Parts: sequence; structure tokens; C-alpha cells
Amino acid sequence: MPASGWDDLTTAEDLLKSALRRIGVLASGETYTTQEGADGLAVLNALIDEWRTQRLTIFTQARSAYTLTASTGSYTVGVGGAFNQQRPLWWDAVTYVQSDGYETPLHIFKPGEWETIDKTMTATIPTAVKIGTNYSLTTLTFYPIPTTAVSVALYYPASHLTSIDALTSAVSVPPGGWNALRYNLALELSEEYGKQPTPLLVKRAAESLANWKRSNINMDVLRTDLASGGGDYQIETDSWVVW
Repeated sequence: MPASGWDDLTTAEDLLKSALRRIGVLASGETYTTQEGADGLAVLNALIDEWRTQRLTIFTQARSAYTLTASTGSYTVGVGGAFNQQRPLWWDAVTYVQSDGYETPLHIFKPGEWETIDKTMTATIPTAVKIGTNYSLTTLTFYPIPTTAVSVALYYPASHLTSIDALTSAVSVPPGGWNALRYNLALELSEEYGKQPTPLLVKRAAESLANWKRSNINMDVLRTDLASGGGDYQIETDSWVVW
């Protein structure tokens, strides 16, 4: 069942039919040809792939745990790498996991910082990490190089939307996702079929995607150092909370 609660939209086929009706390719009750179905699925998967590069369309944070080998500081991340998983596009955090399960965030080196340190330094546990930018395998380099086997955890956005294998496949999306998908799929298909999208379709496609993204915005708390100690500025109450 879709998260939006729509009983009439549960599969990729439902999305495609709805999108084709909105650009006048199908009438109510009509179905598409085999070739139209294949083309529509390809366009839908291309749209999903594009949205996976837009941070606010990703609602899920994933966690992967690994053990570092003593005296080894660098590890590749990606399918077939030392950390064998999908290579994240973004990173939320990398942590050192203590034996009691408590996790300490590692500092992620910013551009220019890595060049100023002694890269041969060793210690019992790392305190920072350099994240490479290569694709499809990137490299995590831990600093200082740990002299013991330690556990680390990677936190990163994991797309809720994945490629759809068949039109009969069920599609599950967070609230607001169905409208965003069907209106934007209709917009993409209008070009495929040489149809001029109506101003209302263009408006609904933009609004539904913006609304979906807006629901995924997490407001950060503004932090500052006060004379009496640290504190947080609470936007909702327009006041400082000292901690």
C-alpha cells in the first residue's frame, strides 16, 4: 500500500497510466501498448535515477558498520571495495564505535586540511577521516592510522526510490511521493510523445515535488559560545537555552 493511502495507485503500471492520461495519450479505461509500457518504464527509472542526486528526495539514513585492520588507514568504499556496498553520494557522519556501543563522530577533513597534517601519524583510535571523491570506488582514509582493530560506522542518505524492474512492481514512497511521481512522470512523457504540457501540469509537477522535498527539511539548531558557557538558539521561541 502506498504511504499516501491511495487505493488506486500501488504499482508502476498505475503511475504510468495516470501519467499518460494527464497528457492525453490514454483515455479512461484504455491501456498502453507493449512498447509504450517499456518506454514508460525507462522514463520512470530515468526520473528516479535523477532524483537520487537531489538530497531532499532522500528520506532514509543508512548505517553500515565495519572493523578497521590494525595499521591500515585507507579503505575503498563501493561495490567490490574493501567496504563492499553502494558508494554514497553524500556522507552524514563517520563514527568510532566503542566496545560499549557508544559512538564518537570523527572529524571529516575539509578541502585543504588534509595537506597540512602528518599522514604517517599513528594512534590507538582514529579521530578524523578524509573522504575521497572518486567514483565508483571512493576511499576513506582514517587519521591517525589506528594501531589496533577498531569499529567504525558510516552514516549516509540512502534513497528510498530504487530502479523498478517491471510495471507490475509495487512502488512505495513517503507521503507526498505519489503526486510528485505521477505529475513529473507526465511532464517527462509529454516530451517523449510530442505533447505540449498544460500550464496546470507544469505547475502541479513543480509544486508536488517542492512539497515533497519541503517535508524532508530538518532545521538545524543555531549554536554559539556564550560567556556563561555553550547554548542553543531556539528559533521557535526566539530565546537562548544555555547548556
